[in-house]
Amino acid sequence: MKKIKAFLLACVLSIVTVVLIVMGIKIHNQQFTTDENNTVRYNFNYAKFKNRELLEKNIDKDTLVVLGSSELSVGFNEPYHYTSLFSYRDFHIMPIGGGNFQNIIQAFTLGSIGDSIVNKKLVIIESFGWFDQYGIDPKAFISRISTEHMYYALKNENLKLETRTKLIDRAIELAKDNTVVKERFERLKRVLLEGKGNFYDDFLIKLDVEKSDLITETKFSIYSKTKLRQYSGDTTPDYNWDELLQSAEADAKERTNNNEFGIENDTFNTKVKSQLEKEKGRAANYKYSISPEYGDLELFLEVAKELGFNVRVINFPINGKWYDYIGIGAEQRKIYREKLTNIVQSYGYSIFDLGDKEYEPYYMYDTVHPGWKAWIEASRDLYQFFKQSNVN
Repeated sequence: MKKIKAFLLACVLSIVTVVLIVMGIKIHNQQFTTDENNTVRYNFNYAKFKNRELLEKNIDKDTLVVLGSSELSVGFNEPYHYTSLFSYRDFHIMPIGGGNFQNIIQAFTLGSIGDSIVNKKLVIIESFGWFDQYGIDPKAFISRISTEHMYYALKNENLKLETRTKLIDRAIELAKDNTVVKERFERLKRVLLEGKGNFYDDFLIKLDVEKSDLITETKFSIYSKTKLRQYSGDTTPDYNWDELLQSAEADAKERTNNNEFGIENDTFNTKVKSQLEKEKGRAANYKYSISPEYGDLELFLEVAKELGFNVRVINFPINGKWYDYIGIGAEQRKIYREKLTNIVQSYGYSIFDLGDKEYEPYYMYDTVHPGWKAWIEASRDLYQFFKQSNVN
């Protein structure tokens, strides 16, 4: 009997100790999760993108949420980049996304945090490279998806049950070759959407969510200590966009002059030059007429529509010379642009399409990411979109 009591006491003390440690970590992390500046917003650690509280606490009425992938951070701190142009109290961006944060990832993210975006406006940047015949890579999906966002999206009753079911079914499909992850997703569906499961299922789900929150918040708190980003002032300047374009062009002209593809010089030297022979024609078999990504885009737009959002879609140019070189011709790019436009407009949303700039110099930073003039033009559009009255 004494042994049983000792064992139970040890269990209780262990639980109390764990709870106190977790509470201590959470209190410690709080100083890094909310700032009176853009430290959290203009931070590109993936832990931020996956943590619901980090995002929600740093979105206010003057924040424009912009969803995308790696193009969001390429050019960070350059004078032409939105992080430099829009670092003011009256208007700032919340970028969400890095490499492989494609439409299905962003659909879960929006379903999770959408109710906290008070101005009901958002922008999503679509990337041509997502829409090949394969769509999102399943392993990339599993590494990028947030347990927290999945949980809260599936619990969001502002979304139709049919839409939430499509979300989790797509996740289960992508996890079909990973038994552990697939079972976790099936448990979410069983408990949150079908009203089945048992106490143990519910316990495991809540444990996963709390663990995800703690891990991502802690990772961010460690990373963010050296990333302080103060406001540039109270009011966004009345920019002369033509002058900004001229300045960006002059800078780009000096920094893209050692190669025929218009790629930034250092990037070409360090990442592209040695691979030229191997890259020539390598993507000739890629097709963009049919892709699972188009369905994922429709699912994202359906989530946005059901949550009452005014959405602006941005399609940046691709590097025409480079894509010709690797074997993806203009016809495939045209197919993508037409399908993208048709889908976006079918949901009643608008698109800012720079696709016709694919051969113009100074729009691209490297082989796939936008640079100088592309970001100036997109930033002007972001600001104008934010200032417009909602029509929804």
